[in-house]
Amino acid sequence: MLQIILADDERTIREGMARLIDSFQLPVSIAYLAQNGLEALEMIEEIHPELLIIDINMPHMNGLETIEKVRKTNPDMKIIIVSGYDNFSYAQKALELGVFSYLLKPLDIVNFKQVLESAIDGYEKRLLEIGLLNKHGYRDDFTTKGDEIKSYLKNHYQDSDITLNQMAEHFCVSTSTMAKLIKKRTGFTFSESLNQLRIEASIGLLLKTEMSINDISSMVGYSSQHYFSRIFKKYKGVSPENFRNSER
Repeated sequence: MLQIILADDERTIREGMARLIDSFQLPVSIAYLAQNGLEALEMIEEIHPELLIIDINMPHMNGLETIEKVRKTNPDMKIIIVSGYDNFSYAQKALELGVFSYLLKPLDIVNFKQVLESAIDGYEKRLLEIGLLNKHGYRDDFTTKGDEIKSYLKNHYQDSDITLNQMAEHFCVSTSTMAKLIKKRTGFTFSESLNQLRIEASIGLLLKTEMSINDISSMVGYSSQHYFSRIFKKYKGVSPENFRNSER
């Protein structure tokens, strides 16, 4: 099921659209309702949805600014603008940013549903193009690609500069697709998978060597000892120092 983030600064509109989308009974779910562009961008980076429905005129960051930032890391996301402004310059900019559709308020319900259906179909066709789905809707090479991704993480977790975007570029998929592949293959998010690998490696170094905590944190990929200690305590319940002392 594809995920949607819906952004509009008017609560009644965003909640009303969410209920409308639910009533269509399409293979989508509302992942988050954002009240401005900045909030939408933060949640996009966390959730990695496949679809974004967004207003233009919102506080903190308008819809077009949000879309422009999204497009730098997510070229495949299907974006639908729902605006109260029939403005040519807005529509022109939306076209430049690869927006899927530009709809005007108040929404024509039948047309809105058709646009959503087309966006879903378009996203699935894009997955077909990059080999993540076959014509029956199943991921042909999912297991193979998932194994490659898991292996890549195991071989590169020590790299302090490894990121979700970097991995997406390496495997020639979008950031959102990479996030979902990692979650499907490992059961955890990118950050969780990376931290688990690093913490497990650090445990061996804590117990089998006399290396300093700072050196261990660097060796397993953390650029900050303080951050390493915080993550270690989150996973093991104690600091690295206390863990080493209690286990010896």
